[in-house]
Amino acid sequence: METVERLIRAGLYTGPLNLNFVAIGGGASAFHPADLVEFARRTPDGAVLTIESIMRSTLPMNTIAIALGLHVRV
Repeated sequence: METVERLIRAGLYTGPLNLNFVAIGGGASAFHPADLVEFARRTPDGAVLTIESIMRSTLPMNTIAIALGLHVRV
């Protein structure tokens, strides 16, 4: 995320920003709701943020994402 923020601040990228938060554990982000909330908080204004998770975490993570006004991938 820091690299994207740097490119935007430097004016090197001004196009649309579509982000996908992947909560699958095992090397990717964990299933903890605080991780999703922090990523959503740091997402630049005007960006589209989608959440993706697997198995038992799908319903809880998607519910949180919908409550935050995010897109979900099902």
